[in-house]
Amino acid sequence: MGQVSTVGLDLAKSIFQAHGADASGEVVFRKKLGRGRLLAFFASLPPCVVAMEACAGAHHWGRELTRQGHTVRLIPPIYVKPFVKRQKNDMADAEAICEAAQRLSMRFVPLKQEEQQASSVVFRARDLLVRQRTQTIRELPYRPATVRRRSTGRTDGSIRLRVRNFRIHSCAEGGVHRWKADTTSGPGNGRWGCEQATGRAGGAAWESLVSTGITAR
Repeated sequence: MGQVSTVGLDLAKSIFQAHGADASGEVVFRKKLGRGRLLAFFASLPPCVVAMEACAGAHHWGRELTRQGHTVRLIPPIYVKPFVKRQKNDMADAEAICEAAQRLSMRFVPLKQEEQQASSVVFRARDLLVRQRTQTIRELPYRPATVRRRSTGRTDGSIRLRVRNFRIHSCAEGGVHRWKADTTSGPGNGRWGCEQATGRAGGAAWESLVSTGITAR
């Protein structure tokens, strides 16, 4: 058994699992470490390679271990999974991380500084807001791409378009009105009341409706 050269560290909330191996791959130690004892334990080791699965917490611990003189390697979790030999647990994960780090062809994730992680948080928060805004827009009443066109049976050439719980009534003179459902009588049996869609001219209101993706058929 030689001197430890590579340590696989499985991160957790309170109890960490460390697996140390020498240059030939022989096991040097297996230890469970509390959060408060982690840095003190690695400070007592000679400079070595410390490997962890890449995650937000791994970048924090990587910066702390780098200050102690260790070389930190972050591995994508998907590349560690093939090296788990038995039932998945903390000890098996730490051993798999250690073995994966000793592979010459392994790909590693660059260690991020605090400013880089802060920028990533801002970017992801903005991306979430954009997706939520898009979802809200898509839930508007005029979201459907097509609506049904019905003849009113009148001789003035008016038509009626139904969009979910709205009916758009366009008269021959170009006026556009919105007929809103009154659901007090129950779904499918409600009465319909007429209300003005907009105060603009009929043509402009119709263009506004068409621009939302509504087409008659």
